[in-house]
Amino acid sequence: MSFGFLIIHSKPLTYCRKAMQQIHEFIKKAKLPENGIIINAPKEIEGLFLSLGYTNQFGGTKNTTAIIFLNDSTLLSQLMELCLKHTVCDSLIWICYPKGTSKVKTDLNRDILWELIQPFGVRPVGMVSVDATWSAMRIRPSDMVKSK
Repeated sequence: MSFGFLIIHSKPLTYCRKAMQQIHEFIKKAKLPENGIIINAPKEIEGLFLSLGYTNQFGGTKNTTAIIFLNDSTLLSQLMELCLKHTVCDSLIWICYPKGTSKVKTDLNRDILWELIQPFGVRPVGMVSVDATWSAMRIRPSDMVKSK
């Protein structure tokens, strides 16, 4: 049966175009390179990043860019340790978490995330929107952040 539009990943093509446009806007705002690692992302977002040259597996060499997605704080410690172990010092690391206005149940927000990452010796240095559901916080090693 045909409904008059192309289906990709069970979503209408217009949805996929909009999602890809939002990812490209995020990449531009976040100043992301053409490759890196994407960790724990929702399948739709992961697929878009994989199609752009990103990977979802750590390899033998350390990464210079990592994007971590967290629905809540339960995986934060595990994913932060993994990410910091497999990235070079002062990598471009973004932690994506659900916006308060999204329909994703979460215990994270900007202030809580700030507190939870401090034990890892990092601090936030930037914030951008990924899409209508996700916000992103860039982190850097605390000793590399200039105080104002």
